[in-house]
Amino acid sequence: MSLGKLRVAMLLTMTLLFGFVAGVFGLVVWFLGPQWSLGQGLFYILVFTVLLTVGQWWMGPWMIRQFTRMRELKEGEYPWLQDMVRDLAKKAGIPKPKLYLVMDATPNAFAFGRTPSDSNIAIHAGLLNVLNKEEVEAVVAHEVGHIKHWDVPIIMVASMVPMLVYYLVVFFMARQTEDRGGASPILVFLAAFVAQFLSRLIVMYLSRTREYYADAFSAAATRNPTALQTALAKIVYGFPAGAPASSSQDKRAFYIADPVSSAKIAQAVNEDELGKNVEESERVREKEGAKLGASEIKHAIEWERTAGGAKIGEIFGTHPLTYKRLDALEELKKDLPPLEAV
Repeated sequence: MSLGKLRVAMLLTMTLLFGFVAGVFGLVVWFLGPQWSLGQGLFYILVFTVLLTVGQWWMGPWMIRQFTRMRELKEGEYPWLQDMVRDLAKKAGIPKPKLYLVMDATPNAFAFGRTPSDSNIAIHAGLLNVLNKEEVEAVVAHEVGHIKHWDVPIIMVASMVPMLVYYLVVFFMARQTEDRGGASPILVFLAAFVAQFLSRLIVMYLSRTREYYADAFSAAATRNPTALQTALAKIVYGFPAGAPASSSQDKRAFYIADPVSSAKIAQAVNEDELGKNVEESERVREKEGAKLGASEIKHAIEWERTAGGAKIGEIFGTHPLTYKRLDALEELKKDLPPLEAV
């Protein structure tokens, strides 16, 4: 199973697990809500929402480790990367996060954990293959910024709001229906869903503002906003082609060679020699000029600036449009903020 499908499976599992529990409680609120006093109803809804959200927050790091092919990097591995993270963590005033390597060809990285003292940064192999060290530092600094700013618990607390809104609408409409014999259960739950959706848009807006904040920390910590700009351009506008990260048992028949037996044979390969060959391949690729051109990047930015679909899509996203982040970094170049300010 590829890493992307593993993530989908993890998301669906969490959605089904917590969504089922949340749905059952929604039915409880509907049927018992009219029998509860106002104070009882509000208390039960608040306690349940807090417990469910904290449960997802607590289980999140464990599920990420279990459902992705990540491996913790020990102190002796990738010393330049370890030193880079250690220096950035010191600047941020937080303990050094644990580093994980994800064998995925897409250039990406993400922070996860519960608090700054229990933080982790996962780096995709594709990021190390596509970006230079200055760009890697800028991306890692962005993730350290998320940890420094307590973004995981902040978004966790914010995510309680849509759930609270959902149950409050069900609760109050159930009481109204009981008193007046009014709206049908379907209309009540539809109204609650719409209210939850609208409040979730606000949470997404909060998430987008946190991205700008993490970008600002990266610029201040590295004193090199350009590195983050070029990294974002490569990551967003120029995904490289990559081989599947892994395969599942039910897909073995569709490969030209059995991926399981091929993996066993590959153990005989000289890893050092293979690494040298990969480095040489990268040098050849650079000489050949097989990389994203400036005109393509310019076209992608112009499309984001002018396309209505891109702006509508941003409303439903957790990240701002990339051109906006590039523009914000350009502004920071004129007057880089001190590290203490971000």
